[in-house]
Amino acid sequence: MKFRWPLMILLIAVVLAATAGFLPHTTTRKALIKVSIFDLSAQLSDFQKWQKWDRLIVDKRYSLHINSPASFVLQKREDSPKSAQYITLKAVSADMLTQIEWTKNETGFEWLATKFNGKDEVADQLNSLKTFAENPSNLYGFPVRVSQVTEPLICLDRKTVGKGNIKDNIPQMVRQLSQYLSASNIPYKRDYYYVSYFAIDDKNTEIAVGVSVTEEFKAKDNFELLKFPVNGRLLIGDYQGPSNGINKLYAALDKYVTDKKMSKVALPMEKYPYNATPDTGTIKMQLIYPVY
Repeated sequence: MKFRWPLMILLIAVVLAATAGFLPHTTTRKALIKVSIFDLSAQLSDFQKWQKWDRLIVDKRYSLHINSPASFVLQKREDSPKSAQYITLKAVSADMLTQIEWTKNETGFEWLATKFNGKDEVADQLNSLKTFAENPSNLYGFPVRVSQVTEPLICLDRKTVGKGNIKDNIPQMVRQLSQYLSASNIPYKRDYYYVSYFAIDDKNTEIAVGVSVTEEFKAKDNFELLKFPVNGRLLIGDYQGPSNGINKLYAALDKYVTDKKMSKVALPMEKYPYNATPDTGTIKMQLIYPVY
């Protein structure tokens, strides 16, 4: 009988493929994420937080084991330890940059399947985590951004009040400021106003209320003109919710300043729609830090 080489080659190929399918295979991917290792560790340490960015892992089949704040293991409950996934973190620099390494153990069949369907689950997971973690809204809880000064001239009115009725004075101060600017024929923007606070002592606080003006002028009486450098930077956070929750936005911006190694160069300013009152139940406002 004539020996059939093509058939033999095919049989050998099938045997080799089947054998390779049962052999373990390791896939490792790395990524650089622009957040501190502490923030990324906090995100990975809490499995509940994975639901905000994870597309494949978070379900009842997996458990999370924390070896250290920089080392994690994912394990399918019904599978052997050979199918585990390993995640390690490494601080690359002090400037909010972390390297993450994700290793997945799989069978040869699973590895071959990814070659045919073009899916790379580890890379997809890393991209999803990177996109989520580098979004300031996700990391700090509020939309946060850095912007250049666009309104360098603000007319201010200052008043010292007792701490018990700080915000009660603001609407009247806004009206007085508007009346002064209108009577003086000074053009100003009527869509919002600014408020800053400075604690003088345990009982008294100085309030500064301001509106943006479009040209310089010589201030008089109790009013003054505040000038910002046109190339200055502002850290801005957006807030909408209960008025008593603004302190969370302050904490978020303080953390951003610390994380990015910025310096505050002036008092924070709260920015409100012109007809809004700061102490109403639900408010929409911006918090602004002049920074360097």
